[in-house]
Amino acid sequence: MDTCSCGATWNSLLCDLIKYFGFELGAQANAKPTDDRWIINGAHDASKLQDYLDGFIVKFVLCKKCKNPETEVVVKEPRIILDCKACGERSDVDLRQKLSSFILKNQPKKGKKDKSTKKSRRERNKGKGDGETNGEANGESNGSPVDSNSDGGDENGDGALDAHSDDELTRRIKAEAEEIEQSQEIDDDDWAVDVSEEAVKARAQELPDDVKRSLVIDDDDDANAFLTPLDFFLLIDCTGTDPSTYSVKGFATKERFFPTVEELAIAFAAGELNQEFNQTTNGSWALLDRKTEMGTRELDEKFSATLLELGGKRYKLDKDQRFVEYMGWSFYMAHSRTLGLMFFDIKFKGERILYELSLQEALAQYGGNQPLAASSAFQDTHYSLGARMGVLLEGFDCPYGSTFLNLTYHEGNHTIISPDSICIFETDIGFPVSRHLSRVEESRWGYTSLGVVKGNALVIRAVATVDNYDYMFDYTFHVDGTLGISVRASGYIQSSPYYKSQRQWGPRIQKATQGSLHSHILTWKADFDIVDSSNSFRIDKLVATQQSQPWFPELDDFEQIELQSSFLKKEERLNYEPNSQAMYCVVNKGKKNAWGETRAYRIVPGRSNVHLPIFNSPFSLKNSEFAKQHLAVTRQHDHEPFANSVQNTNLPWKPQQDFSKFFNEESLDQEDLVVWVNMGMHHFTRSEDVPVTLYSESHASMAFSPHNFFDRAQDSDLMNRRWVVVDQESQELDFEDYGVKLPQCKIRIEEPVLGLNPILEA
Repeated sequence: MDTCSCGATWNSLLCDLIKYFGFELGAQANAKPTDDRWIINGAHDASKLQDYLDGFIVKFVLCKKCKNPETEVVVKEPRIILDCKACGERSDVDLRQKLSSFILKNQPKKGKKDKSTKKSRRERNKGKGDGETNGEANGESNGSPVDSNSDGGDENGDGALDAHSDDELTRRIKAEAEEIEQSQEIDDDDWAVDVSEEAVKARAQELPDDVKRSLVIDDDDDANAFLTPLDFFLLIDCTGTDPSTYSVKGFATKERFFPTVEELAIAFAAGELNQEFNQTTNGSWALLDRKTEMGTRELDEKFSATLLELGGKRYKLDKDQRFVEYMGWSFYMAHSRTLGLMFFDIKFKGERILYELSLQEALAQYGGNQPLAASSAFQDTHYSLGARMGVLLEGFDCPYGSTFLNLTYHEGNHTIISPDSICIFETDIGFPVSRHLSRVEESRWGYTSLGVVKGNALVIRAVATVDNYDYMFDYTFHVDGTLGISVRASGYIQSSPYYKSQRQWGPRIQKATQGSLHSHILTWKADFDIVDSSNSFRIDKLVATQQSQPWFPELDDFEQIELQSSFLKKEERLNYEPNSQAMYCVVNKGKKNAWGETRAYRIVPGRSNVHLPIFNSPFSLKNSEFAKQHLAVTRQHDHEPFANSVQNTNLPWKPQQDFSKFFNEESLDQEDLVVWVNMGMHHFTRSEDVPVTLYSESHASMAFSPHNFFDRAQDSDLMNRRWVVVDQESQELDFEDYGVKLPQCKIRIEEPVLGLNPILEA
């Protein structure tokens, strides 16, 4: 091997490799690039050397992020950095390695000497190829291992080697290397694969036409990965942790399965795998920029309506403690890299409602007639949903003037700071919290009084982008004591190759793309403490009953509605009653309001409160028990903190944690209760999911609302209202603003994009 022809970079890499072998084997190593010598003393097992070689590549060559070898070693004492030319990642080499110390202490000096050395080597190589020197004929081997040996060489060019490297193999390598002719000059810096966008596209254009038609070459974003699927699937059995037992199960394409490469090749050669619909090769249609070809809507050039806190902020925030107060509410915010936002010690007007409120899982299960869609059952906490909460754009993701908070989490040996990833804002909810107009026909106004209470709420928002989907989570604290939870899903759908025969799994949404039918199920944990931790779970059902009443003797028995109340005695999973004919309350039997009613908070189903529609899928058989009913009620235990485990996504039959084992018939009578609540969306995919799913349609919600918790509605003390009355004598209007004056101010809005900050890594 004539390593001199591979350039200085290659020589440096080989030097490091030889030294690495020496350190790991405890052997003396001799690496002299100028002498073309790479020797490790002693006899060593080939498999052991291969293991050490693999270790060297992982630690000192491969990019830590994309695993490509296109890295440049940059030494900035006391750091050694791998600068990846493929993905741009800059990662640190572990300085605890012995080789790291060697690299830091043995950096080549840069300058004229290096250039002259490089030039002389090129001239020697050229001289060998052109026969312009007579060194070999005279026994003066230019650049040979012998001549550059510190021990000197004999006049025949076959002098003595170092004392520790005089083996026959070395002599043979030297002799064969001298016979190799160098036909052309090699650029020392041109040894790596060009991974620039232009080079990739150029190589792609050299592919056969049928291959080019199957590939997405003009991929400007991650959209094509989800919206332009290729109909070719490789199935690998990777059961267990021993890679030596892994095997290829086969291949799937054109709605057929091929157990072997030979069967696949035969079908391909016979023309049986030609696609009816060829995938697009230009993915610009899937980007979220404006499509001018769709035209312009009238008046759309005007700045759209927006929300502003004209009177200033009406909430208080302790950023260090993440403690928030707003209109009687108080709570602590927390963040988990697995679960995302969490809330603790939630109180309204000084009384506790919840000890903990947190997302537990975001499950998405698909259906389809191909391996990926049929087997997809994603549990997004496995992918660190909380660490996927990213930057929010003021004025677009959140209203202008919102308070933005950074998120901090740990990844590897680093602390990651994700800027502006939570926003807090007070919003006009778009409708009054209450109103009434007292109509009187005799008045020229048509009424005698009008009362309207302004509707406001505090919103805590974060968006988690878990690969293709962007989940927007809103926690809304209303002024009347109601706490709302909502989730919206945007982003790219996971799609499938389109076949006319597969419409039962979704419609055609693009040239060769089918929208894959799937369900999103999101699970929340609500650890209620209604005043204190002694709580029960009551169900009030609205039922039809037959009865007679003495003032309607002519009707005999007639049908009407009545309320039937019962308590859950033991831990249980249950579904909502059809037609919403039941109310579910967490109550404290020992606490009454002024009217003798049990104080409670009601779980109010909102939009799209769904559960997993399939119970026996092999891909979610036992690891998704938390998602198969609308809600569940258990006793609180410290050893049951989560509904799921991050490991469960790979263990559908025998999960690390089985939610069904939470239910062991423990009493729920005046105990510390946890309610696990589900909501989500059955995603009936459509062409309007291109380029991305819309928040306006893909939306689920629920609320926790006071039910006899107070003596009256909690809006009577609010000052942001109008009370309008008609003077009985003058018939003029009089009104009360309760001291809240309308603000008058000029508004200046700065471009929000100019204020974005990058992710910080420490």
